[in-house]
Amino acid sequence: MYEITTLTPPFEATNHLSLAIKIKSGKTDKLPSRYSEELQRVISWMLTVDSNKRPSIEDLINLPQVKIITNC
Repeated sequence: MYEITTLTPPFEATNHLSLAIKIKSGKTDKLPSRYSEELQRVISWMLTVDSNKRPSIEDLINLPQVKIITNC
């Protein structure tokens, strides 16, 4: 979702070690301003470094905005 909204990968580097360091830091740029803060929060949640704190599919499906879409 991050890449779809920004048209760039969340983490870029010239070598594997630099990429691993960036991924481990978990820092990404904000989404473009045309996207909501809520979407920014969801994507940040999905990219959380600690896998135990990342949302499950059930968590994502139960988000009000997603629930509306899945009920159509």
